[in-house]
Amino acid sequence: MDRLKRKYILPGSDKTEIPPRTKRWKKRQPVLTRTVKKWSEESEEALKDCFDTAWDVFTDSHGEDINGLTDCITDYMNFCEEHIVPTRTVQCFPNNKPWITPDIKALLKDKKRAFRSGNREELKTVQRELRFNKIPFIHRSEERTYIDLNTEASEVFPSQKHPEILTPPY
Repeated sequence: MDRLKRKYILPGSDKTEIPPRTKRWKKRQPVLTRTVKKWSEESEEALKDCFDTAWDVFTDSHGEDINGLTDCITDYMNFCEEHIVPTRTVQCFPNNKPWITPDIKALLKDKKRAFRSGNREELKTVQRELRFNKIPFIHRSEERTYIDLNTEASEVFPSQKHPEILTPPY
C-alpha cells in the first residue's frame, strides 16, 4: 500500500480511493516480429532452376534408407528456399486490424492526400473505392466463419457431413 497514492474523495475525510494501475491495451501485449517470405515470379523461376538437379545423387548415396533420403531431400529443398526467396521482417502490433491489406492501406493514404489537398471529387471516389474494398473482406470473413461452423459441426456430428453413416447397410 506504500507504493499506491491515496486519493481522498472529500478533503478532510478518512475515506480513500485507490486508483487502479492499469496499462493501456496496446502496451500490455508485446509487438510480434515475424519473418515473411516474399514470393515472386523471379523467385519461382529461380527455385525451378535450383530444383533442376540430378536427383540420382541423393538416391545413390542413401540406398534403401527412405528416412535418410527424405531428410536429405527436405534439407536440400529448404536450403534452396532460404537462399533464393527473399525474406522480410515485419512487425505486427496488437492494434493492427486484420482487414487492413496493402491495397486498403494505399487507399487510406490516397484518402489522406485527397483530404489535405481539398479536392472533394477525388475524396469521394477514394472513399467509394475504400468502401467497395472493405466489403469483400467482410464477405470473406463471413464465409470463413460459416466454413468453421460447418467443420466444427461435422466433426462433432459426423452424420451431418456423411449421411450414409446412419443408414444401415442392409
